[in-house]
Amino acid sequence: MDVLTRWNSTYTMLFVAYKFKKVFGRMVENIQFVEYFEEVDGSKKKKRVGPPMEKVWEKARVFVNFLKRFHDTTLQLSATKKTTSPLIWEEMVAMRTVIDKTILDTTDPSLQEVAKRMESKFKKYWGNLEKKNSKEIINEVDKYFSDPFVKWSSSFDILEWWKGNTTAFPVFSKIAKDIFSIPSSTITSEKAFSLGRRVVDPLRASLHPKMVEALVCTSDWLRGEEINLYNEPTEDEFNFYKDCEKVFMVSRMKHENFMEMLAYCVDGNMHLMVYEFATMGSLNYVLHGP
Repeated sequence: MDVLTRWNSTYTMLFVAYKFKKVFGRMVENIQFVEYFEEVDGSKKKKRVGPPMEKVWEKARVFVNFLKRFHDTTLQLSATKKTTSPLIWEEMVAMRTVIDKTILDTTDPSLQEVAKRMESKFKKYWGNLEKKNSKEIINEVDKYFSDPFVKWSSSFDILEWWKGNTTAFPVFSKIAKDIFSIPSSTITSEKAFSLGRRVVDPLRASLHPKMVEALVCTSDWLRGEEINLYNEPTEDEFNFYKDCEKVFMVSRMKHENFMEMLAYCVDGNMHLMVYEFATMGSLNYVLHGP
């Protein structure tokens, strides 16, 4: 469900809902869902909105693609089992790039307006990324910056590198340890002191996809009209079966020929019904089974 104060919940809601775009389209085929959307919401005093139209789905797709960059950055900087401090600069630049591109894109004015608001907040918290520290760097720091760059790879571990260069940079290595021990986000501490998991257990707050599918199918079956595989016979059909039963019983008592009895009781287009009745031998059997 969407939470007005949490953008990530909006992203998750749109991301999951877009996967079921075709399912939402099928809702208009169910009269009960159509009646639901025609009802007036008691709290808002107006009709419910839905199901989403094609232009709404297109907007949802655009917003999902836009928010995905920020969602991925949040996951990267919220990691608890690896060092996240070296990732801050790279992720901030990537987010700023996405915001700038969206502001220049005039195809979607609503998304452009959102990007402009995000830019103002971005500048408020991060300032100018091009600003540099003008303080004089001496001694050990000079040596550190004069060393050649280390070739980066996916297996490169920044903590191991500083551990191996402690003797070369004794003071700077201590500063690096202090900096890298600082978490890049407060999510870890918030999670540690959050009461959310204690109020509602995660196992009770989530359902397996198969269980959700079973519940949705069961709900659909319960809402659907009752399927009656057996139709009660009309009065004419009942009288016809009753007459056939009399003819059949008489034919058995008098040992009359079945084909003569068949030609006698009905015309040609009713032969199949008389034959089925005659082979079963009972009106009660035809109506209710053995």
